[in-house]
Amino acid sequence: HLTMTAVGRSDVLHIFADTSIEFPDTYDYLKEFQRRHPLTPFIRSRSKLDFFKTARQIGPPSRILRWCCTTHKTNPLSGLIDSISPGKGVLTFDGVRKAESSRRADYPRISDKHKIAREILARPIIEWSDLEVWLHILIHQLPFNRAYKFGFRRVGCLYCPFNSNWSQNMIRYRYHAKDKKWQRFLLEQAKRMNH
Repeated sequence: HLTMTAVGRSDVLHIFADTSIEFPDTYDYLKEFQRRHPLTPFIRSRSKLDFFKTARQIGPPSRILRWCCTTHKTNPLSGLIDSISPGKGVLTFDGVRKAESSRRADYPRISDKHKIAREILARPIIEWSDLEVWLHILIHQLPFNRAYKFGFRRVGCLYCPFNSNWSQNMIRYRYHAKDKKWQRFLLEQAKRMNH
């Protein structure tokens, strides 16, 4: 909303880095966004790798070995960006904020030194608090991901090793079948590894 308003155009390309293990409510939100903005170009980048097959081969992602972001987010996104603008680069806007984590607290507003080559990354709301984000959404009556209505502070990958205990409990409650699938996978993986 901010970017399209600032540039005065609705045809700003939107890219969704689909890890294939996003919250179900995120996929619903994206369908609704595309329905509301039929003229806004929208591309989904997605890994050719199956998340569960990869986790079976090298082990589930952990806080120490978080391979999933590289294989299922950054690499596919980087390939897509390179195909859109071969050798030239792009200007990207994202909604990352310092308040989201201690790691993100050090992120600069504008960066050209990060995971994706030839991308200048601008973070217009990097300094915003949760309250400022919600005020903007409510004042402008913007639709948002329904998962927030159920108590999630952040929505990302269902099986992220950095999910808080609160998020894990909410996932168990809200996405019970998906959580059961993950718990079953972890148990089978532990047996295979004799843990």
